[in-house]
Amino acid sequence: MWLYYQFAIDYYEVLLPNDGFITQINNAMSKIINTLFVCILVITQSGNAYGQVNGVARLQRQIDKLKGNNTELKEVSEELTILAASSQMYDIRSDNSMNVEEAIPGMGEYRSSAAFNFTNGNFEITLGDSSLGMLAHELKHAYQFETGAFSSSNYSNGSPFYDKSDELEAYSRGSLFGAPRVRSLPPLYDNLQNGPIDATNHPNIMYLLGNPDVLQKIVNKSGTKMAFRIKGVTYRTSK
Repeated sequence: MWLYYQFAIDYYEVLLPNDGFITQINNAMSKIINTLFVCILVITQSGNAYGQVNGVARLQRQIDKLKGNNTELKEVSEELTILAASSQMYDIRSDNSMNVEEAIPGMGEYRSSAAFNFTNGNFEITLGDSSLGMLAHELKHAYQFETGAFSSSNYSNGSPFYDKSDELEAYSRGSLFGAPRVRSLPPLYDNLQNGPIDATNHPNIMYLLGNPDVLQKIVNKSGTKMAFRIKGVTYRTSK
């Protein structure tokens, strides 16, 4: 799988191997590990007993946080490896047409999306800006799609699989790379089903995971554009 970047502003297109983002992840992991070693070194070399006790407590909290980040960074690397090996094409393109502009400079909003393109059969990530946090957010949706936890359809509630828990996971992933941390979803997602709902617990699909013909019939009879992926197979309506 290759990640396809379209730079509309400069009117040119390039193909980049998907390991570029993985390299950035690995670099971030190395920085966290190095910080852990520094924290441990400060603790062990502290000469003041009072300062050592308080310093240990403070640095231990920092270490615990960094360990948590390191675990999630490893998850990111593993998820990207799975996407790289997928037969499904995942495209990444730049497009600021969804951004919200305000009269006061700096008060607008950058918006991105992740959805199945029913014309070309690709799962497309459209970025409203070039921040790593936004890219990480949308790549989480790509992984959710790859593993049967995310669907693309015209249903306002996200049916069958897209739900609020998918967005909370994506916002959490984005915050790991500098995006603002979100504890409650914006009103934009009010109509989504709560979840978590995926292929393994959806009442109409969970018992059909081994029956691809029936799964495709469900999509065909949905009455709307729909796409989801289960066990390495993408089920979708026609164009």
